[in-house]
Amino acid sequence: MVKANKTICAIIPSFNEAKTMARMLNDLIKISFLDQIIVINDGSTDGTQSILNNFVRYKNIVVITNDANLGKGASVAKGLEVSKSDLVLLLDADIVNYTGHDLLKLIEPVINKRYDYTLKPTDDIILKRLSGIRCYWRSDLMPIIPKMKQTSRYGLEILLNRHFINKNSGFIVLNDYHHYQKWEKYSLPKAVWEYFKEGASLIKQLLELNRNNLQIFFVLL
Repeated sequence: MVKANKTICAIIPSFNEAKTMARMLNDLIKISFLDQIIVINDGSTDGTQSILNNFVRYKNIVVITNDANLGKGASVAKGLEVSKSDLVLLLDADIVNYTGHDLLKLIEPVINKRYDYTLKPTDDIILKRLSGIRCYWRSDLMPIIPKMKQTSRYGLEILLNRHFINKNSGFIVLNDYHHYQKWEKYSLPKAVWEYFKEGASLIKQLLELNRNNLQIFFVLL
């Protein structure tokens, strides 16, 4: 069970996730141990903001709106600056059926000092550390906020992997969630284009963060 003297927040960056936003937040507000839910609308153009406006009445939900798309890292940085919690869950907005059971699996090993941080591995064996679902002590993340603001797309995950490369991390398998894939959210041509952009951004970020650095392989694995 989560210790009563530790506060917990969820930080959720979002860009054009109108399809999943309402269901995701309805799942999260049912989880009693979340003291704060911070959603950052990163310049969405698909109606995400209208959905978020329906949730501002909840006292534990904070909505931050970026007028332009700043990127995932900059959005998470804004959430960290607003949060006052001890523990931070970084969650993806295109996932539904978040449950307390699953999130506790991420939180408890950190609180109990079994791991310095936890993450859900991706379905890709090679790139399993590019997961957006993680749990950290907020105090560990605060020093790298300036670097977060300089990342783009998968750059946040690469930065976190690199910064905490000497920390004790734990892969946590979650069972209850459903991750919407791009072909479920977009038309086939747009889904292919989105995958292409992500791949290009990943390569660019790797080159920028790991130029002449042999840690590039270990940052991902």
